[in-house]
Amino acid sequence: NGVQAPMPTAPDYGGPVPTVHTKEHTSTAVMEKPAETIVTEESPETIPEYIIIGQAFNTYIVIEIEDVLIYIDQHAAHERKIYEELLKQDTISSQMLISGVNIALTKTEMASVLGNMPVLEKLGFEIDPFGENVIMVRSTPIELPTPELKDTILEIVGKIDDNYQDLTSDARENAVHTLACKAAVKGNKKLHPEEIRPLVEWVLEQNNNQTCPHGRPLTYKISKRELDKLFKRIV
Repeated sequence: NGVQAPMPTAPDYGGPVPTVHTKEHTSTAVMEKPAETIVTEESPETIPEYIIIGQAFNTYIVIEIEDVLIYIDQHAAHERKIYEELLKQDTISSQMLISGVNIALTKTEMASVLGNMPVLEKLGFEIDPFGENVIMVRSTPIELPTPELKDTILEIVGKIDDNYQDLTSDARENAVHTLACKAAVKGNKKLHPEEIRPLVEWVLEQNNNQTCPHGRPLTYKISKRELDKLFKRIV
């Protein structure tokens, strides 16, 4: 008979809203402490329960697992992920570019690229000569930013030069390392939730791969107890 009171709304605490992964669905909610957070059913059983807090400085993904905060270097983690995926392929598959990319080279660079063409093909590149000291890149092994194409190809050629028809395991690893570094998401880049979650779950699945190919750590952890001591809540 009276006027129904409006439903209370969650207070606006400001800042990024944490994403909570539950068994039924993935939801976004504002809360001081979730009652239950468990991994989605499609995630591997080895992944622990976690909450995505967000990004710090558009460079580090921050997640919470039980009483630990984990900071993930998004570039280092993505680089390691791409590196491992490419190494598993005996013959690296190619992705056709929508339109070919012309790259001007010096005479020396052109000779090196042409001399290593069979090896570049094994690494997933399709490259054609396109005039004097110019090549056209038609396919790449992974999505690479166009401005990075020339440096990527020349850096790979520098690492594999003189191998020509053959590609030693060390040279292949070095070339794959370059590809992974160039293709990986960079720091200072805002990521969408659909980009963050697969990367987080890949990192949580890793047991031995705790560094990028350069040797930099993928994660940094700090416990609630350490934070409590830092703020002198405990001694």
